[in-house]
Amino acid sequence: MATTLALTVIPQAGKQELLQTAKGIITCRLKSPPEDGKANAELVKFLAKKLSIPQADVRIIQGQTSRKKVITISSLDEQTTLKRLGIEQQQQLLAR
Repeated sequence: MATTLALTVIPQAGKQELLQTAKGIITCRLKSPPEDGKANAELVKFLAKKLSIPQADVRIIQGQTSRKKVITISSLDEQTTLKRLGIEQQQQLLAR
């Protein structure tokens, strides 16, 4: 019952928000700079809070040093995750 999401992170954006582009790409804007893992830590904390789950359930499995990341949420199914994030459906398919 885990969910995998691909998203693009924009560090130092001035505010935290989660958006979905017209092409279905999930974008997360963060306040933190991309230094010393600060943006990654903020991303995990932000997603956990938005999903109402423990931070330990959110893991970055790909893209630790890139703006394009793959995240796994271990405690929620895909439908519940997308609903809680306010996202219709992720159009960008992951290679599974």
